[in-house]
Amino acid sequence: MTATVAPVPPRSAVDGLVDEVVALVNRVYAVAEAGFWRPGTSRTDADDVRDAVAAGELLAATVDGRLAGVLRIAVEHRVGRLGMLAVEPAARGAGIGTLLLEEADRITTEAGGTAMQLEVLTPSDPPSPDKARLDRWYRRLGYAVTAEESLGEHYPQLVERLLVPAVLVVYRKPLRG
Repeated sequence: MTATVAPVPPRSAVDGLVDEVVALVNRVYAVAEAGFWRPGTSRTDADDVRDAVAAGELLAATVDGRLAGVLRIAVEHRVGRLGMLAVEPAARGAGIGTLLLEEADRITTEAGGTAMQLEVLTPSDPPSPDKARLDRWYRRLGYAVTAEESLGEHYPQLVERLLVPAVLVVYRKPLRG
């Protein structure tokens, strides 16, 4: 298995790729966040993915030419802000997520960034086994929890779509220059 990670060039946002990314992200999050959302709620849509591609913010990992994972990275105020991380379930454990995060680190460092940050939507109660697994993984990769913030304060439009109370757990790690 040969995996490659690269930014999706803005001019390559063909609908087939956009549709693949939307399907992957929504499929992965439907399992990881089962029971969080009201029925019919999806994590992303074609417009959101097209915007990420147009902004040069979407990384795609492929294995043997097939989409295996995606990650959105935007560098703002010297901080790489991560989102929309999704890895094809059949490719889990193959290091795809780590490769995506390493490429995001490289991009951020080249842009003069000094830290990486991500937010994880986490239910207040009951605990989520998937979010606990993610927490352990991010900590192994050098991230630390820096805050728990109100979802309503940052994303008020999402609160009414949730079935359970949730917070944003903010993770951050410094980058070596």
